Amino acid sequence: TGRFVRDAFESLTRSIDILGRRVGVGGVWDDLDKNISPSLREKSIMQSCTDVRESLMTCSGIAAVYGVGAISASVASGVNAVPDIAGGPIAPAEQKNVKNSSFLAVPPIGVVMSQQMKEEESLNADGEISIITKLERHVCGITSSVSQQSLTLHLFEICTTLGSTTEIAKRLNSRAMPIELGKVSDVEDSLTQPPSKRAKVETKGPITSIRTIIDEVEYLSARLSVTWDTWVS
Repeated sequence: TGRFVRDAFESLTRSIDILGRRVGVGGVWDDLDKNISPSLREKSIMQSCTDVRESLMTCSGIAAVYGVGAISASVASGVNAVPDIAGGPIAPAEQKNVKNSSFLAVPPIGVVMSQQMKEEESLNADGEISIITKLERHVCGITSSVSQQSLTLHLFEICTTLGSTTEIAKRLNSRAMPIELGKVSDVEDSLTQPPSKRAKVETKGPITSIRTIIDEVEYLSARLSVTWDTWVS
């Protein structure tokens, strides 16, 4: 997971650096041909803008999963949300129950809901039967999908198996789960009342208010608590 996150943010840094160079930061564009160079420069800048936008979308999704998602899951469950316990990135075949979403290629953050030891029989090289003990976990995984219009967090009910502490968790199955919108705690109800101090924003454009990360954590943790209560029931 650390490698995924590092590569994504390094890619963002490179994309912004290239865009800066192409728009003339730190140097001057050398117009070798007065007729062709301006159009080539414009095309090059637009391509760099596209690369920066894609990198920003990816890094925003990562920040949502390992930031707001992880903190909210920890608050709602009372235990730390951990990466790498839910297996690798959600594969396209596992996204069949989620419409119009393309998940980030990063492992989901996970909270262990239940776990148990299971014994399996295995044939060794000598043809003898040996008993292997494995840890089977039921995990709530949180991942995200990002588009130009929205950033969405998704819940997955995941079953994994682990043979030893040095192994990577193997995902046996998974299914997408909706985030419940039923009755919630008073914590969420308080979110309808704006705080006494809030950053001012312009009313022009689609953004008319600002939520802090604390607001988002309170809201999502309340939603997760309700969702997990329905799983238990």
